[in-house]
Amino acid sequence: PLAHTDPWTRVLTAIKVLGRYLWLLLVPVRLSSDYSYNQIPVSRSLLEPGVLAGLLALLGLCALAGWTWRCRPALSVGVAIFALTILPVSNLPFPIGTIMAERVLYLPSLGFCLLLAGVVAPLAARPRWGLVTVSLFALLLLGYGARTVLRNRDWRSNATLFAAAALTSPNSATAHYGLGETMLEQGELSGARREAERSLKIYPEFGAAYQNLAAISAAQGQIDEAIRNLRIAIGFAPGYGLAHLNLGVLYLEKGMTAQALEEFRVAARLGDLRVKDINLLAKGFFAVGSLPEAKESLERALYY
Repeated sequence: PLAHTDPWTRVLTAIKVLGRYLWLLLVPVRLSSDYSYNQIPVSRSLLEPGVLAGLLALLGLCALAGWTWRCRPALSVGVAIFALTILPVSNLPFPIGTIMAERVLYLPSLGFCLLLAGVVAPLAARPRWGLVTVSLFALLLLGYGARTVLRNRDWRSNATLFAAAALTSPNSATAHYGLGETMLEQGELSGARREAERSLKIYPEFGAAYQNLAAISAAQGQIDEAIRNLRIAIGFAPGYGLAHLNLGVLYLEKGMTAQALEEFRVAARLGDLRVKDINLLAKGFFAVGSLPEAKESLERALYY
């Protein structure tokens, strides 16, 4: 979402996201593998609550680092590690490929851990506060550990991961698309259609979601509807080779060999297919009688 916005909007949104990162490090309760459009709407005002919260949190970290530089250097170093490692992936100096992703917190979390240790250690060393501090810290670690165990369950399969993402990121078109795709693979056509439609409600120009709708329609024997959805997908994403390939297969089912051959050639020219798709492409060329192109596709598949 930030790739095509003006610098001011990008910076404001990045500040809001940095605030969310800090909150996730401290309270990692609601986690998601996907924050893409439109789970985090872009921010255009400095007075937006999320932007203000992020700005105050960042200013607070800077004030903490300056205040503790001499008396508690571990705190300052922790803040510095977090700041230096999060900056390149923050969308502040330049836009990156994602608006927010928990994976970018791996290295910055080292700074957070040092910062946490710098707060806990002095308190634990005090006679009156030692037992209370250690007890609270132990509870915190138990909570983090329990959250880790629960979160790992979401990563058992694509189906569980996308189901969790659609629950925690309900406004992400990609999360609903991914869940719909896993349902389609499992033969749950009604659920797959529901998720594809939810995805398109969020992002009406999502070509991949129309591809899913086409696959669902084809599985239900609605070939004309499937062709219509694939044409829409191609209209939004002309370089989507798989959509051209599948459109060619559907044309072939209807006996429209000339149109099928044209789509197969477009798919071959785009060259963004997986091995199984290239094999399907070879079968398509063979079915329309273009043996040289079928052979070329099979030879190409051998290199993968």
